[in-house]
Amino acid sequence: MKPTFCTLLLAAVLFACAPLKRTTPSERLTPYLGMIGKLQKSLLDNHFEQIGKPQIEQGIALSVRQIPFDKSKYKAYLAHTTGKGRATSLTYNDSLPVKPKYLCLELADRIALRSQLNSESNIMVRSYLSKEDNFQIVSKIAFVTNAENTDRLLRSQGVFLSESNNGILEITIGENKGGRLYFSELEIFDYQVSGFCWEQDQYGKERIAAISLNGESCPKGTDKNVQKLDQTKSYLKL
Repeated sequence: MKPTFCTLLLAAVLFACAPLKRTTPSERLTPYLGMIGKLQKSLLDNHFEQIGKPQIEQGIALSVRQIPFDKSKYKAYLAHTTGKGRATSLTYNDSLPVKPKYLCLELADRIALRSQLNSESNIMVRSYLSKEDNFQIVSKIAFVTNAENTDRLLRSQGVFLSESNNGILEITIGENKGGRLYFSELEIFDYQVSGFCWEQDQYGKERIAAISLNGESCPKGTDKNVQKLDQTKSYLKL
Protein backbone atom coordinates (compact mmCIF):
# COMPACT_ATOMS: atom_id res chain seq x y z
CA MET A 1 0.00 0.00 0.00
CA LYS A 2 1.44 3.38 -1.01
CA PRO A 3 1.80 6.10 1.63
CA THR A 4 -0.95 8.68 1.45
CA PHE A 5 -0.22 12.35 0.89
CA CYS A 6 -1.21 13.16 4.51
CA THR A 7 1.20 10.54 5.85
CA LEU A 8 4.07 11.98 3.80
CA LEU A 9 3.17 15.51 4.88
CA LEU A 10 3.10 14.50 8.56
CA ALA A 11 6.51 12.84 8.25
CA ALA A 12 7.94 15.95 6.60
CA VAL A 13 6.59 18.18 9.38
CA LEU A 14 8.03 15.94 12.12
CA PHE A 15 11.41 15.86 10.40
CA ALA A 16 11.46 19.63 9.96
CA CYS A 17 10.65 20.23 13.64
CA ALA A 18 13.19 17.76 15.00
CA PRO A 19 16.16 20.18 15.05
CA LEU A 20 14.11 22.77 16.97
CA LYS A 21 13.75 20.35 19.85
CA ARG A 22 17.51 20.12 20.22
CA THR A 23 17.97 23.89 20.30
CA THR A 24 15.27 25.02 22.74
CA PRO A 25 16.60 27.65 25.19
CA SER A 26 15.69 25.56 28.25
CA GLU A 27 18.06 22.80 27.10
CA ARG A 28 21.07 25.10 26.65
CA LEU A 29 23.64 25.95 29.25
CA THR A 30 23.58 29.59 30.31
CA PRO A 31 26.90 31.23 29.41
CA TYR A 32 29.10 32.23 32.34
CA LEU A 33 32.13 34.48 32.66
CA GLY A 34 35.21 33.39 30.75
CA MET A 35 33.49 30.97 28.39
CA ILE A 36 34.55 31.19 24.74
CA GLY A 37 32.27 30.55 21.81
CA LYS A 38 30.12 32.08 19.07
CA LEU A 39 27.01 34.23 19.27
CA GLN A 40 24.43 32.48 17.09
CA LYS A 41 21.49 34.53 15.83
CA SER A 42 18.37 33.28 14.11
CA LEU A 43 14.76 34.33 13.56
CA LEU A 44 13.64 32.03 16.38
CA ASP A 45 16.35 32.50 18.96
CA ASN A 46 19.72 34.01 19.82
CA HIS A 47 22.16 31.95 21.86
CA PHE A 48 25.82 31.60 22.72
CA GLU A 49 27.39 28.39 21.42
CA GLN A 50 30.12 27.51 23.90
CA ILE A 51 33.26 25.81 22.59
CA GLY A 52 35.65 26.02 25.55
CA LYS A 53 37.48 28.21 28.04
CA PRO A 54 40.96 29.62 28.60
CA GLN A 55 43.41 28.38 31.22
CA ILE A 56 43.36 30.81 34.15
CA GLU A 57 46.59 30.60 36.15
CA GLN A 58 46.22 33.88 38.06
CA GLY A 59 42.89 35.32 39.21
CA ILE A 60 41.48 38.03 36.94
CA ALA A 61 39.89 40.98 38.75
CA LEU A 62 36.14 41.42 38.35
CA SER A 63 33.95 44.45 38.97
CA VAL A 64 30.71 44.04 40.93
CA ARG A 65 27.64 46.27 40.68
CA GLN A 66 24.13 46.07 42.07
CA ILE A 67 21.52 47.64 39.79
CA PRO A 68 17.74 48.12 40.10
CA PHE A 69 15.69 46.25 37.51
CA ASP A 70 14.15 48.24 34.68
CA LYS A 71 11.55 47.00 32.20
CA SER A 72 14.10 45.65 29.74
CA LYS A 73 16.14 43.70 32.30
CA TYR A 74 13.07 42.34 34.03
CA LYS A 75 11.74 41.13 30.69
CA ALA A 76 15.05 39.31 30.07
CA TYR A 77 14.91 37.81 33.57
CA LEU A 78 11.30 36.71 33.12
CA ALA A 79 12.06 35.14 29.72
CA HIS A 80 14.95 33.21 31.25
CA THR A 81 12.99 31.83 34.20
CA THR A 82 9.94 30.85 32.16
CA GLY A 83 12.19 29.32 29.51
CA LYS A 84 13.71 27.13 32.22
CA GLY A 85 10.25 26.18 33.46
CA ARG A 86 10.73 27.93 36.80
CA ALA A 87 8.57 30.36 38.72
CA THR A 88 10.05 33.66 39.88
CA SER A 89 9.70 35.25 43.28
CA LEU A 90 10.67 38.68 41.93
CA THR A 91 7.97 41.11 40.90
CA TYR A 92 8.53 44.36 39.04
CA ASN A 93 6.31 47.36 38.53
CA ASP A 94 7.12 50.94 37.55
CA SER A 95 5.09 52.18 40.50
CA LEU A 96 7.13 50.27 43.08
CA PRO A 97 9.03 52.77 45.28
CA VAL A 98 11.84 50.27 45.84
CA LYS A 99 12.53 48.08 42.84
CA PRO A 100 14.17 44.64 43.01
CA LYS A 101 17.86 44.55 42.13
CA TYR A 102 20.23 42.32 40.23
CA LEU A 103 24.02 42.00 40.16
CA CYS A 104 26.53 42.45 37.36
CA LEU A 105 29.96 40.84 37.26
CA GLU A 106 32.38 42.05 34.58
CA LEU A 107 35.95 41.23 33.59
CA ALA A 108 37.61 44.41 34.83
CA ASP A 109 41.27 43.65 34.08
CA ARG A 110 41.44 43.18 30.32
CA ILE A 111 45.23 43.51 30.37
CA ALA A 112 45.54 40.52 32.72
CA LEU A 113 43.11 38.54 30.59
CA ARG A 114 45.09 39.31 27.44
CA SER A 115 48.35 38.35 29.13
CA GLN A 116 46.99 34.97 30.22
CA LEU A 117 45.46 34.27 26.80
CA ASN A 118 48.92 34.88 25.29
CA SER A 119 50.69 32.58 27.76
CA GLU A 120 52.14 29.18 26.84
CA SER A 121 49.36 27.40 28.72
CA ASN A 122 46.83 28.82 26.24
CA ILE A 123 48.70 28.08 23.02
CA MET A 124 46.05 25.58 21.91
CA VAL A 125 43.28 28.05 22.76
CA ARG A 126 44.91 30.76 20.63
CA SER A 127 45.40 28.33 17.77
CA TYR A 128 41.70 27.52 17.81
CA LEU A 129 40.61 31.17 18.14
CA SER A 130 42.79 32.22 15.20
CA LYS A 131 40.83 29.98 12.81
CA GLU A 132 37.81 32.30 12.71
CA ASP A 133 37.15 35.94 13.52
CA ASN A 134 33.76 35.48 15.19
CA PHE A 135 34.89 33.79 18.39
CA GLN A 136 34.11 35.82 21.52
CA ILE A 137 34.44 35.58 25.29
CA VAL A 138 31.67 36.17 27.84
CA SER A 139 32.90 39.29 29.61
CA LYS A 140 29.84 40.36 31.62
CA ILE A 141 26.90 38.60 33.27
CA ALA A 142 23.69 39.79 34.93
CA PHE A 143 22.21 37.56 37.60
CA VAL A 144 20.31 37.20 40.85
CA THR A 145 21.39 35.09 43.79
CA ASN A 146 20.54 34.62 47.44
CA ALA A 147 21.07 37.32 50.09
CA GLU A 148 24.19 35.65 51.52
CA ASN A 149 26.00 35.51 48.17
CA THR A 150 24.91 39.06 47.35
CA ASP A 151 26.34 40.32 50.63
CA ARG A 152 29.61 38.41 50.12
CA LEU A 153 30.12 39.90 46.67
CA LEU A 154 29.25 43.48 47.59
CA ARG A 155 31.32 43.57 50.80
CA SER A 156 34.41 41.87 49.44
CA GLN A 157 37.65 43.78 48.92
CA GLY A 158 38.33 41.76 45.77
CA VAL A 159 36.45 39.45 43.44
CA PHE A 160 38.29 37.35 40.85
CA LEU A 161 37.66 34.90 38.03
CA SER A 162 39.81 31.85 38.75
CA GLU A 163 40.12 28.17 37.98
CA SER A 164 39.69 25.29 40.40
CA ASN A 165 42.06 22.35 40.71
CA ASN A 166 39.58 20.43 38.57
CA GLY A 167 39.86 22.95 35.75
CA ILE A 168 36.45 24.55 36.38
CA LEU A 169 36.03 28.32 36.19
CA GLU A 170 34.77 29.82 39.44
CA ILE A 171 34.65 33.05 41.43
CA THR A 172 37.02 33.65 44.33
CA ILE A 173 36.21 36.26 46.95
CA GLY A 174 38.49 38.28 49.21
CA GLU A 175 42.01 39.63 48.98
CA ASN A 176 43.44 36.26 49.99
CA LYS A 177 41.06 34.59 47.52
CA GLY A 178 39.99 32.11 50.17
CA GLY A 179 36.25 32.23 49.53
CA ARG A 180 34.67 30.49 46.56
CA LEU A 181 31.45 30.98 44.64
CA TYR A 182 30.30 28.69 41.85
CA PHE A 183 28.43 29.86 38.78
CA SER A 184 25.78 27.23 39.49
CA GLU A 185 24.82 29.32 42.54
CA LEU A 186 23.93 32.27 40.31
CA GLU A 187 20.77 32.64 38.25
CA ILE A 188 22.37 34.19 35.16
CA PHE A 189 19.74 35.71 32.88
CA ASP A 190 21.74 38.01 30.61
CA TYR A 191 25.31 38.41 29.36
CA GLN A 192 27.61 40.41 27.10
CA VAL A 193 30.52 39.23 24.99
CA SER A 194 33.83 40.72 23.85
CA GLY A 195 35.94 39.97 20.79
CA PHE A 196 39.65 39.51 20.15
CA CYS A 197 42.02 41.83 18.27
CA TRP A 198 45.16 40.21 16.87
CA GLU A 199 48.66 41.39 16.04
CA GLN A 200 52.00 39.83 15.06
CA ASP A 201 54.96 39.96 17.41
CA GLN A 202 58.55 40.68 16.28
CA TYR A 203 58.92 37.04 15.24
CA GLY A 204 55.78 37.07 13.09
CA LYS A 205 53.72 34.99 15.52
CA GLU A 206 50.09 35.87 16.08
CA ARG A 207 49.04 37.02 19.53
CA ILE A 208 46.03 38.75 21.05
CA ALA A 209 46.64 42.49 21.18
CA ALA A 210 43.42 43.63 22.85
CA ILE A 211 40.03 42.51 24.14
CA SER A 212 37.37 44.56 22.34
CA LEU A 213 34.12 45.15 24.17
CA ASN A 214 30.92 44.68 22.23
CA GLY A 215 30.88 47.27 19.43
CA GLU A 216 34.45 48.51 19.90
CA SER A 217 36.80 48.72 16.94
CA CYS A 218 40.21 47.11 17.09
CA PRO A 219 43.19 49.44 17.69
CA LYS A 220 45.23 50.54 14.68
CA GLY A 221 47.60 47.85 13.48
CA THR A 222 45.44 45.02 14.83
CA ASP A 223 42.54 43.08 13.35
CA LYS A 224 39.81 40.66 14.38
CA ASN A 225 40.77 38.50 11.43
CA VAL A 226 44.22 36.91 11.78
CA GLN A 227 44.40 36.36 8.01
CA LYS A 228 44.37 40.13 7.45
CA LEU A 229 47.41 40.83 9.64
CA ASP A 230 49.90 40.49 6.79
CA GLN A 231 47.85 42.91 4.69
CA THR A 232 47.66 45.39 7.59
CA LYS A 233 51.41 45.16 8.18
CA SER A 234 52.17 45.80 4.52
CA TYR A 235 49.80 48.78 4.50
CA LEU A 236 51.47 50.34 7.57
CA LYS A 237 54.88 50.11 5.89
CA LEU A 238 53.75 52.20 2.94
